[in-house]
Amino acid sequence: TYGTSIGYGYIHKANQKITLSTRATAHLMRYENTFSTDNALSFIIGKFLDGRAVNVSAWSAIIQPSVKAKYTQPTNWGKWHVSSTLNSFIGRSWGSANNGNIGNPKGWYLSNEVTGYYNIYHGKQALFSGIKRVDLSRDLNNELGSPH
Repeated sequence: TYGTSIGYGYIHKANQKITLSTRATAHLMRYENTFSTDNALSFIIGKFLDGRAVNVSAWSAIIQPSVKAKYTQPTNWGKWHVSSTLNSFIGRSWGSANNGNIGNPKGWYLSNEVTGYYNIYHGKQALFSGIKRVDLSRDLNNELGSPH
């Protein structure tokens, strides 16, 4: 699997602690795999999956706009921030995977996170740790079998 992305983002500083940002990113991705058999069982499995899940390739072009709100709180040890990002995506896929019935990506997800940064070496470097929760849209929830 390999791909490339290009995007544009704009950050609006509402005040010293709050930023609002928007971003639009375009992705082009390619997936390819090969499967070779070296015994009778893998030959049988390979014949069944050939053209569906193995020995296939697929392309996908996706547009992903997002909007983010972020609050940053400086501290005497560094800083912490909390943010929420709404991402949506829509795209087109093509190729030989699943006998050409690949489907087209579409959905949205909400990402919420809290991250702390501990300054070291006079603030020139930082150690950081955080927690993140990603909530999926109903379509993705149904597809993946989980809301997170």
